[in-house]
Amino acid sequence: MDVCFWANLQLLAYARVAKGILYTFYSDTLAYNYDVEQVKEKVSTIRISVFQSSFKRNTSEPTKSTNHQNYQPLPTKIETKLVYITFELWLEICNWCLINKDSLLISENNFDIRNILSWRSTGVIDRIETARGLIRNETLNIVHRFLFACEYYFEEDAQKLWTNLLECDRLEFRMKWQNNEDYQHWLIALENRTALDWEQITLNARGVRFFINNRKGIPYILTRLQDRGIRYQCIASCLDMVKIVISPFDLYFCLSQLNAKELNNVFRNLPKHLMHIVFESFLHWSLQIIFLDMVKCLKTHVNGEIFLSLICVLLDNLEWGWK
Repeated sequence: MDVCFWANLQLLAYARVAKGILYTFYSDTLAYNYDVEQVKEKVSTIRISVFQSSFKRNTSEPTKSTNHQNYQPLPTKIETKLVYITFELWLEICNWCLINKDSLLISENNFDIRNILSWRSTGVIDRIETARGLIRNETLNIVHRFLFACEYYFEEDAQKLWTNLLECDRLEFRMKWQNNEDYQHWLIALENRTALDWEQITLNARGVRFFINNRKGIPYILTRLQDRGIRYQCIASCLDMVKIVISPFDLYFCLSQLNAKELNNVFRNLPKHLMHIVFESFLHWSLQIIFLDMVKCLKTHVNGEIFLSLICVLLDNLEWGWK
């Protein structure tokens, strides 16, 4: 894909401040009780220091200056934007918790969410690095770490953890996975100590169910699928899961892995409601800065209905404060 995401310094600064604001909340609040009013209240209390200099001339002494430090609230424009961005980061946390709540590694541990998340400098959770940190945390249950490694398709980590499992645990997985199409490829690779068989996985990936069941590994799976039609199904499945299971940034990453010819083929065949989701995903934090570039790049796929719906979404975002 020709459109590349490069964050400017202002965006990075906003993201850093927004994260700092968020981390003043308790972990349970961040994970389950997001509330824009709490964000507004927190941001409204921020004060910035302003130095005022006064000069006094005494006939018998040289000119003196004294500095007085005052504190003022943020300018309204900055405050509004900061509220919006802080809330977007909060939604990032809540979506991450929602996506991973079915994982034993998450549900069986009372984590302080502030201590386990890895963030990109742009204010987006780095789901791969977050997963890596949890998988390699040896203080956590090895069975749970192993399952998490399989969910996120950390092949090498899954192999290492498999060899360190108790024999009784390996036996239990053999019993559960030997007739399960979603896990047979894992069992074969683990038992034989080989890499995953992507030719066989491609044959198994016939239908939406495979991608839903393997949704956390889609950024890793996509480019390894050995059939263009199956990769198209993968992208279409991603679009149905954007914001709920797949983050807009993950979708961007997936699209960026395809060459121009294949990407154009994907967009040419997507139903219009899915094309709308493609464009709308670039109106979410922090991809807004490349939204216009995406529209220019893909303008041949924008019809009147898509254009009107995007204008409505854009107006909603502007009302929140993003410009």
